[in-house]
Amino acid sequence: MIKTSTALGVQAETLKNRIYYGRAYRKLPEISRIHAFTMLLFVFVVDVLIFVFRRYLTYLAARGAWHVARFIDAGPGLAQVNFMGTRIFAVDNMAVYPSAEFAFINLLISIVVLALLPRVQRVGAPIAYWLFYAFIVHLASSVFFVFVPQYFPYSV
Repeated sequence: MIKTSTALGVQAETLKNRIYYGRAYRKLPEISRIHAFTMLLFVFVVDVLIFVFRRYLTYLAARGAWHVARFIDAGPGLAQVNFMGTRIFAVDNMAVYPSAEFAFINLLISIVVLALLPRVQRVGAPIAYWLFYAFIVHLASSVFFVFVPQYFPYSV
């Protein structure tokens, strides 16, 4: 380690020894062929499973969305539609404005999540940032529909 003298005669490390290299100069280790093959095999198997069970997966997703749409009185229905040569499930409903109660509940949930999110230590920074921005947008939407829903610029 190189030491230099300061004006006061105190030994100090050079600036270069205190600053670590940035990620720009680091190299990732080479991936072994067995790891690459294992990853490609895993992706292939998952893709095949999704393809084989796509009808059931879309049914589960549509059924969950149907329950949420039922909660806001949208009059939903489950429909089967043709998509890429197969029949899948989708939610078929008329769009409605959120009720004042639904918007207020979402407003409270957004505020609670935004207040608690900085206190959660086990969430990685990228996920925390993504959740923060998603709930900020959700909060803005909830505030709008609680206080001034009559100014929504689109017809339903």
